[in-house]
Amino acid sequence: MCRSPPLTGHTIAGQPVSAMVLSDTHLLGRLRGHWFDKLRREWQMYRSFQTSLDLFSPQVVIVLGDVFDEGQWASDQDFDTYVDRFYHLFGVDSDNTRMIVVVGNHDIGFHYWTDRYLRRRFEYAFNTTDVDLIELANGVHLVAINSIALEGDECYLCVGAVHKLTTIGEHLKSRNISPIVLMHFPMFRDSEDRCVESDSLSSVEPKIAKNKEKIDCLSKESTNLVLEVLRPRLVLTGHSHYSCVVTHEWREPDVKSVVEWTVASFSWRNNKSPSFLLLSLTSDDYSLFKCFLPNENLVFLIYLISLLALICLEMMHFMLLFSRQGKLRLQKWFAAQPDKSKKKTVRELVTIILSRKPKLCSFLEWKDLKIVYKRYASLYFCCAVEQTDNELLTLEIIHRYVELLDKYFGSVCELDIIFNFEKAYFILDELLIGGEIQETSKKNVLKAIAAQDLLQEEETPQGFFEDHGLG
Repeated sequence: MCRSPPLTGHTIAGQPVSAMVLSDTHLLGRLRGHWFDKLRREWQMYRSFQTSLDLFSPQVVIVLGDVFDEGQWASDQDFDTYVDRFYHLFGVDSDNTRMIVVVGNHDIGFHYWTDRYLRRRFEYAFNTTDVDLIELANGVHLVAINSIALEGDECYLCVGAVHKLTTIGEHLKSRNISPIVLMHFPMFRDSEDRCVESDSLSSVEPKIAKNKEKIDCLSKESTNLVLEVLRPRLVLTGHSHYSCVVTHEWREPDVKSVVEWTVASFSWRNNKSPSFLLLSLTSDDYSLFKCFLPNENLVFLIYLISLLALICLEMMHFMLLFSRQGKLRLQKWFAAQPDKSKKKTVRELVTIILSRKPKLCSFLEWKDLKIVYKRYASLYFCCAVEQTDNELLTLEIIHRYVELLDKYFGSVCELDIIFNFEKAYFILDELLIGGEIQETSKKNVLKAIAAQDLLQEEETPQGFFEDHGLG
């Protein structure tokens, strides 16, 4: 079960900052993105993200790079469309939630591909630079780093990033602050064999190749640079599309080790079981919880079962309510019939059902239909369905309708139906449309009826009932 992680133990800081961390959304572009693939994957991410926002209300949302799939090749027009799509799918209320986006190789290209223009285009769109020191509430410090700028080849990009990284490190060290590092590339590790999580790459691929430095992860030199200059308490990375937890040991024995969490892709396109992290952060502590999105195969199975259920859905022809004396109290016809035929049907069924002994089965065949009935107190509820329909499901629908009437009227009786027949029709219309069940939640049905009652009260002129002698 996904939940906001509580902080345990003593902490000198105040109220924790709640954060949601995701990675590798890979919004598809026009070159490699099929429209149907784009539709279903982006819909999945949109619904998952917005639902998570509603459930957990994070103060900070962090995206660890590879926001786009074709950012390095996109024209300015395509890039603007990309950015608009991102903010549509992952939009937040800026008054309550801060969005932090880290650059990835698919956004501006690997080191050999990127240039000043691609980098600045992304930085302008997401208000970021190569190395950013970000201070949140209650003294929580983050350092967001452009992994592409840690190539270590003395180019203008790398020199500037290292200088800024060193400056920030000295500033934090002077204040005795251990930040949380955000990057796209993972820290150096030989291969993903070190990852033993249930959703790691080793869980789906038995043979894993060695990682290539500066392609699959940072180089050893850059990893040591980041760790030694910043001395972080937590490192959050992405890029591999699968989860991994690695502990980096310090050379100095008196310094605590640092844990790196590599966040899996948020998209079904890269991972059949996407996930994200929820964090609670203070200036001196943190806790986190990994949340999984539904498995893609499971979602397809649910869709298939739902489709089959729709195909096999109950189709009711009519529903009748009549008393023990044979008086018709309510009738609802879902298939058109002449009035003469309706009267004949009511007369025949009332006679047949009232003449049956109480211990007999509540199902009977009548013409080319199946009749399902049930007696509650002094009223008989009778439904006509197809021969192939499920009798027990029809009985369940009848019982649900009676429960709704009971809930609304408070232990419904025949007089309630006689004097408030329109309410009985309203409730039935909320439950069934066209002879098919449309709402199974009693709470939703009664909420809709309460809204209708309120509207009716507002539209009724003051003194109407008194003027007609009903007050």
